[in-house]
Amino acid sequence: MPAWLLRLLPYLLVPLLVWTGYHWAVARGERMSDARHAATFERLAALTAEAARKARAASETVRAEREALDAQHQEDMNRATAEADRLRADLRAGRRELQEWWACPVPEPDAGGAAPDRAEAEADRRIDSAARIAEAVDIDAAVINWLWGAWQADRQAVIAAACAVEAVR
Repeated sequence: MPAWLLRLLPYLLVPLLVWTGYHWAVARGERMSDARHAATFERLAALTAEAARKARAASETVRAEREALDAQHQEDMNRATAEADRLRADLRAGRRELQEWWACPVPEPDAGGAAPDRAEAEADRRIDSAARIAEAVDIDAAVINWLWGAWQADRQAVIAAACAVEAVR
């Protein structure tokens, strides 16, 4: 081998070794980087799946609570109507009496025969009015209970979903 080639060899081999080493280091770094990125993506996917699971659970809980609230509300409404009907029947049958403040003075009839009908109609009107008021009070209570329960269920669902998101952060 000529001497000039031996002197030139380090100048040829050094760049070749540097180039090879550089590409080997880059490839290794990319593999490591890809592995780190893959691990990061896997961790993020797992955290996202967990947050989604918790959010679905919160949504399912609020759905079940809302169904229970709706059923209770319908039951309360039916009970209010039944109670008003029972009050109306009890008042008509004389098993219960209206308190004095429900009684409005009825003017005395003329000498004609319409007095019993008029007094009876007034009594029926007062009975019906009292039953409607009692029913309205029960219905109002049922609606307020339903609204309060719905608000509480929604609030708990929002808190649970927020906690699920915060757990991921």
